[in-house]
Amino acid sequence: IVLIKSRNFLFLVVGLLTTVFLFCSCEKDNEFGIEINPDSNTLGAIYSDTFSIHTFSVISDSIRTDELNGPSLLGNYIDPVFGEVNASIFTQIRLEQAYDFIPQDGTIDDVVIDSAVLYLAINGYYGDINEQEFNVEILDEDFYKDSSYYNNQSLTTKGVNISTAGSIKADPLFPGYFSGFLVNEAILGITLDVNEFALPIINESGNSTLSGNDGDNEFLSFFKGIKISAPSNINGGLYYINLTNSFSRIRLFYRDTSGTASEHDTLDFDFNINSNCAYYHAVNHNYSGTTVEDAVNQPMPFIWGEASISLLR
Repeated sequence: IVLIKSRNFLFLVVGLLTTVFLFCSCEKDNEFGIEINPDSNTLGAIYSDTFSIHTFSVISDSIRTDELNGPSLLGNYIDPVFGEVNASIFTQIRLEQAYDFIPQDGTIDDVVIDSAVLYLAINGYYGDINEQEFNVEILDEDFYKDSSYYNNQSLTTKGVNISTAGSIKADPLFPGYFSGFLVNEAILGITLDVNEFALPIINESGNSTLSGNDGDNEFLSFFKGIKISAPSNINGGLYYINLTNSFSRIRLFYRDTSGTASEHDTLDFDFNINSNCAYYHAVNHNYSGTTVEDAVNQPMPFIWGEASISLLR
């Protein structure tokens, strides 16, 4: 019994000595890592509850808008603070295929044009949507896909409005009609003057004009494109137009009357707007009489889209 107690006492003494030795051997090395992050690089922080921000507004009026991945703006909107915003679209149209409108067993006089409609797919809107007129003019200036076009740029037109739609509006939140059928997209439909738009094109039947789009003396040399715009001073709202949507196109409706009356079915032909077309939108701002006009270059911060007012710090 005495031997066992002695052994237990010995083990206890050895254990205590070992513990004391280990604790005495551990010493914090304050130099560890000093070569990586020396004292001169240590982080610090300060606290301040007083600072100043100096801002002023300037007009920024040049943004490239050709062949955007997003929508193009169209319409006229009057903002109570920022004034009037007028947006127009310039775009080419392309033949869906090489075509000859002359009937196989008739002449060009046997072709009767019923109507032509410009359909534009809507992908959103800004402001309150009200009725407004949309003008469509034929371009009189060459238009190139590989060139850059900006929101403050315009192209020359022939100066004739070929729209016959009058004052119209489309609901951007509900499906619309394309070629007489309800579709799953909101649609803005603008009827066109067949004598100004369709007849000159059909009269090119048999010529190289309708044999292709891009070659010499082919369609884009003959028909350079269209400008779509809205008059100012009308608060009709802005439409976001998806030009490359499959519903955005001009559809021509016509009849071949060369056969018997029972054979006079209505036919259609499409002029496409697609990724092969050059297109862009232009935006004009009128700040007259607005708070923004007084704020330009003054310490009053304003921010407004489409290359108008910017905030500088």
